[in-house]
Amino acid sequence: MLKILIADGSEPFTDALTEVFKKDFQLKVCHDGETALELLQSYTPDILILNFILPYKDGLTLLQESAHRPKIILAVTPYTNPYIEQTAANFG
Repeated sequence: MLKILIADGSEPFTDALTEVFKKDFQLKVCHDGETALELLQSYTPDILILNFILPYKDGLTLLQESAHRPKIILAVTPYTNPYIEQTAANFG
């Protein structure tokens, strides 16, 4: 079973995604960047659903500091600019 890590500060959003994915995937959910970084190392998900705007550690820093980056990263963010887009693209 594929493992998904959902890292987003919005509990209603993570609750909705959990309902969608819980039957077909193994899930972990967190609401801040520091916890997400810990889970990337210990849980080693196959898929990361990541909001770049997170408390304590933003999504770009999270990707930069993580030794484990899943092959599939779905970035969800209400705000973007060319710097964010290019930096995220550089992380794969």
